Amino acid sequence: LTQAAFSPSTTYVAYSKSITKPGLGYNGLFVADMEGGDEIQVWPDPNTSIVTQQDLEQIGSPQKYSWSPDGTRLVFGKGFCNPKCEGITQYVIWSRDNSTYQELPVLPSATAPVWFPDGKRLLFQVIDELNRIQFYTIDLATNDLALIPGQLALNEAEQLWVAAIVP
Repeated sequence: LTQAAFSPSTTYVAYSKSITKPGLGYNGLFVADMEGGDEIQVWPDPNTSIVTQQDLEQIGSPQKYSWSPDGTRLVFGKGFCNPKCEGITQYVIWSRDNSTYQELPVLPSATAPVWFPDGKRLLFQVIDELNRIQFYTIDLATNDLALIPGQLALNEAEQLWVAAIVP
């Protein structure tokens, strides 16, 4: 068991753990009901056939996950290694209610996302090619990506970011 994240109500916990198949070992993402329900395999999708190392490279490894404010959705990253072996993370939202997946736009060098309090958007911190910190939002209804422009907006984004990561 590695990294764990409790839902806001603490009813559910998301965690990664090792999955072993003949000739293969990898981490999967799971959710457990703390009140005694079944363990659910979130990633890789239980309907995905994983037979070879190449299959593993196609699905990515789960990382950096957090619950939506209402505890019904879990955002997580799928880490990949592209041909140049530069780390790329594709973020996905899994719905606890119906076990569906929503892939988000790829943001190179994005840190773990922070949920807006209303659960309608995510905030990402990105380090661009000039090593500058920038903030982006993703509207979850449309998957629209927006750079937060200007210093005032940046200050507001930094405050939201700090509030989310500092207990």
